[in-house]
Amino acid sequence: MRGWLRVWRERDGQAYAELLHEDCVFDNPIAPIPRAELPRFVDSLLAVWPDHRIEATRWAVTDDGVLIEWVATGTLAGSPIELRGAARPGELVRSTSREPMRTSSIAV
Repeated sequence: MRGWLRVWRERDGQAYAELLHEDCVFDNPIAPIPRAELPRFVDSLLAVWPDHRIEATRWAVTDDGVLIEWVATGTLAGSPIELRGAARPGELVRSTSREPMRTSSIAV
């Protein structure tokens, strides 16, 4: 879990991809993202969300790794944003971020 938090704190998309299984597909609400494209995705996300902060709210060890619940906050397009989700670094098939989104003053 420390590695997962570190890659977001250091804004390192390549290191984030390296946490995931080579066949992982990041389950983004807009479109699935293959592991090889994650560094570019993370860079583009952080370019439009420069004050992005992420915190683990809960985590648990599972039989095949760790499940991390998280909250990401900051400002996007001039408005506050808060996203909540869950991740399973190292998971064989999918790492998921498809969770309900709560925003303030953002047209969805």
